[in-house]
Amino acid sequence: GSTLIRQTFGGQAIQQALGVSPGAAELIYGALGGTGEAYAGLSLLPAWAKAATVINADGTLTLTGGSNGLNAVNDFELLAKGAPATPTPGGYVNQVKVCGSQCALNISDPADQAVATQIALNGDPTGELTESLINSVAQKQGMTVLEGGKYGGNRGFDAVLQNSDGSVTLLVDGKQINNGTFSLSQTTSGDMQLSSGWIQSVMDRLDKTSPAYKAISQAQEDGTLTTAVVGVNKNTGQLIGVPVKTP
Repeated sequence: GSTLIRQTFGGQAIQQALGVSPGAAELIYGALGGTGEAYAGLSLLPAWAKAATVINADGTLTLTGGSNGLNAVNDFELLAKGAPATPTPGGYVNQVKVCGSQCALNISDPADQAVATQIALNGDPTGELTESLINSVAQKQGMTVLEGGKYGGNRGFDAVLQNSDGSVTLLVDGKQINNGTFSLSQTTSGDMQLSSGWIQSVMDRLDKTSPAYKAISQAQEDGTLTTAVVGVNKNTGQLIGVPVKTP
C-alpha cells in the first residue's frame, strides 16, 4: 500500500525549493535534523521504499525493515576507523550482514541530499553522480579530496580522502547498491578492486608527484591506508559506507 506522508513545514519548504517529492523532502528534512512530525516515528520515505527511516529522540536515524537498526551518526573519518568487512570470493559485500561495520554517512547539505535522492530514484549508470556526492560530502565533513588518483580519463581511484592531520588516508570506491549488496569487480590479472595488488596496479599508472600518489605511498609505508566502498541505498536515500579489507 501507499505510505501517507504528513508534511512538516520544513519538508514543504524543501519540496518547493528543490522540486522533489513530499517523501523525499521529508527524508532530506529529517536527515538535516528537522523537528516536528518527523520525530513522531513517521516513515520519512516515499511509497516505493522497502524500509523505513525513523528519527530517534537523540536525533539519530534508525533504518527498519532492511538494515538491522543502523544509526546514521558517522562521517568519513570514523568510517576509515571502522572494523572492515571482507568481500566474498566473488567480490560481494552484503550491507545487511556486515551491519556492524556499516555506516550511514551524515549529509548536511540539502543539495547533496537532493543528489542522493536523485540517485535513489533514477540510479547512476555512469557512477559520476556517486563520485561527485562522495567528494562533496567528504569535503563538508572536513576531509581533503586529494587530486591525482586518476589516469586515462576516469580510471583509477574514485576518491582519495585525507583528514586534517594526515593520520587517516582513505581510498573510496563508489558503488551502486543492488538488493542491499555492493559488488567489487576483478581485473583481468585476477586482482579484486581495493586489494593491495589492484591498488599497486593503479599506483603504477599515476603521476608520482601528485598529492594522491604521495599520500597513498606514505600511508602504505606507515600501515595506515584504509579502503571502503560507498554508495546510495536506493531504498532509503542514505549514503552508505562500508570499510573493507580485500584479500
